[in-house]
Amino acid sequence: MSPAEEEPLPELDLRLTEESVEDLYEQAPCGYCSCLPDGTLVKINQTLLTWLGYAREDLVARRCLQELLTVGGRLHYESFCAPLLLLQGQVREISYQLRLPDGRTLPVLLSAVLLRDANGQPLVIRATLFDITERRKYEQELLRARAEAESQRTLLKVQNEQLTRINGELDNFVYTASHDLKQPASNMQGLFEELKRTASFHDPRRPTCWPCSTMPCARF
Repeated sequence: MSPAEEEPLPELDLRLTEESVEDLYEQAPCGYCSCLPDGTLVKINQTLLTWLGYAREDLVARRCLQELLTVGGRLHYESFCAPLLLLQGQVREISYQLRLPDGRTLPVLLSAVLLRDANGQPLVIRATLFDITERRKYEQELLRARAEAESQRTLLKVQNEQLTRINGELDNFVYTASHDLKQPASNMQGLFEELKRTASFHDPRRPTCWPCSTMPCARF
């Protein structure tokens, strides 16, 4: 064993090692709550109370878990989450929106387990809620970036189609122009050949022969 391993660990503050379970529950980085099978809240930690902006006495034994959700979330909880808890005893990471007193919403992921008594009857639901505000922002940013990329892809596709069409039109123009330019040259060559065939040309080196009827006759 090395000397470093033989050195005793520094004494820890007993306050750090003897934290109460209740304090861990109340100050956890996530929301905790317990409720009856019908959703009536029987216990809720301080973290969740802080998120919601309620006092403990406003919720415990007065409100149901599903009442803390938006209208759509409440319908989903009652029609899907609660029956699934009864059927399989747990649900994991279901996305909901907590409804805050000022009208804002807080996105959370809810996981829960259903505890039963000795007779197998539903007893209590233990639920944890995680604030996913930053995660939701990140997801929305990804969706925005994906939408922009898709828009750029569509734009490039349109531009490529336009370039293909323009190139086709240019090819047609070049072909037509080339054909039209060749046609006058062909016509000129034919005309020249016809002139060579029918025309007579005077050679200045040869003497001119005039008809006798037009020239005076010299007498010798």
